[in-house]
Amino acid sequence: TFNLKSWLKDNWLILIFLILPTLTIYATSLNNDFVSDDLYAIVNHPDLDQPQYFTSSFPIVWQPLFYFLINKFFGLQPMFFRSLNITLHLGNVLLSYFLISLLINSRTAAIASILLAIHPIAVESVAWISGGGYPQYTFFLLLALIAYLFSSQKKAKGKPYYLLSLLTFLMALTTSEKAAVLPIILLFFQLGFGKISKAYKKLIPYFSLSALWVMIYAIRIPERVKDLVGPGGSGYKLFNPLKQIPIAIFDYLRLIIYPQGLTHYHTELLHTYPEMVIRGAVILLLLIVIVWGFFKNRHLFFWLSFFFISLLPTLTPLGVSWVVAERYVYLGAIGIFVLIAIFLDKLMKQKRVRPWLNIFLALGVVALSITTVLRISDWKTQDSLVLSAAKTSPSSAQNHNNLGKIYKERDQVQKAIAEFKIAITLQPGFSHAYHNLGTVYQELNQIDLAIENFKAAVTYNPDLWQTHQNLAISYHQAGKVDLAEIHFKESVSLKPQNPDLHFNLAIFYSKTNRSKKAREELKTTLELKPDYLEAQRLLESLERQSQGG
Repeated sequence: TFNLKSWLKDNWLILIFLILPTLTIYATSLNNDFVSDDLYAIVNHPDLDQPQYFTSSFPIVWQPLFYFLINKFFGLQPMFFRSLNITLHLGNVLLSYFLISLLINSRTAAIASILLAIHPIAVESVAWISGGGYPQYTFFLLLALIAYLFSSQKKAKGKPYYLLSLLTFLMALTTSEKAAVLPIILLFFQLGFGKISKAYKKLIPYFSLSALWVMIYAIRIPERVKDLVGPGGSGYKLFNPLKQIPIAIFDYLRLIIYPQGLTHYHTELLHTYPEMVIRGAVILLLLIVIVWGFFKNRHLFFWLSFFFISLLPTLTPLGVSWVVAERYVYLGAIGIFVLIAIFLDKLMKQKRVRPWLNIFLALGVVALSITTVLRISDWKTQDSLVLSAAKTSPSSAQNHNNLGKIYKERDQVQKAIAEFKIAITLQPGFSHAYHNLGTVYQELNQIDLAIENFKAAVTYNPDLWQTHQNLAISYHQAGKVDLAEIHFKESVSLKPQNPDLHFNLAIFYSKTNRSKKAREELKTTLELKPDYLEAQRLLESLERQSQGG
């Protein structure tokens, strides 16, 4: 009996109310720079303008495809990359309103959707370009859920919606493997609002697709582990779920209800025994509430379950994700927003409370909007992001390493050295911090200290070709020619298609009077990069010397 035209006629004013603040708030992020992962995933990625940029990551294709197309049409302008996130975030706000208004009522839907629109916990997913995968898969997942809802109509009318639901679910999976939770969400939806006996056959294709994606993801876990221990990696260790889950769930709820302490690196996770007992008790109480809701309150049952289920991919003990990251809860926060909205809607039915509650809501919207705009400013530049995280994440090795790079760029050398050393103390074996510390000592011409730190970096991660290159230069400066040659060759073997490395090895051979080997490396350089002028000039010079000799 649903009529979209009538629904739009009844709800157009609320839709405008949702669209305007969403666009107004996130318009403040349009002039922000590329930051954090954006730099190597987009700005410095060698294949951004090549089809392999989005084909090599299969089955995850949508986000790299979007980036490829944006770069093709607009170039490396962060505004256009970020506009994609904002558009999808707005889409999620409107889809949430549509879904909740169908399941509950328009007032509850409006409150929950405005919270999603303006809450600062969404900033990491929307204002950070690389966080855009979360609004993207959420958009497709919500479409799949809504289409599934409409598929419950009579067979002739419901079948197209069912096929649309499967298609959009597949699109969600090819955006992020975290969308594999949808079948569980649908299962709990049926438990709360329908009958499993009548729907289990419909759920089989969803679970089959999810199982396939889980297997693909499991195969790629070793690759993810390698990334974590690779250049700039955050380190790898297994998590104790008895600690991980209470910490994560409690912190997400705290950040949703009281959004203070937002940061790119949630590392302040060490808690006393009484604190952990309290967190565990809260989680246990919530699980009891879910069970109680199954019998007494279907919306409480479903939306609280929705929150937990959406976090399942990030709550594994495998150590391939952060314990807490604000982008992880982008989808799950909708469940908590709905529960808050249901509670406020019930209060509004009391006439004496309604005027005061309206004032409270208005002030709350203003406060959240201001907090979100301020949080967006933290993401304006790489420096502002790192400096903001320094206030909230003092035990983050990654952030101290980033602070060291900032101080190094500002020629505050001693501060840079101090920050790199703190990073190494916090995370022994942090190869990237050793590399950065070595580069500072190299520039200060403290060759012994440079060699010491470069050696430590390649000990913990032998695949750091940049470090092998710098270590070779330092050994050459120290007069240790044999060791220099070993590491020049090692860097070339790790990146054989990099013409600069072949050119550097050629210069080394030239300076150590091995003209023949130098010419061989220069010829390889020019095969890889025919317009390499410095290599052409050096090769011509060496050939003249050879002929003159």
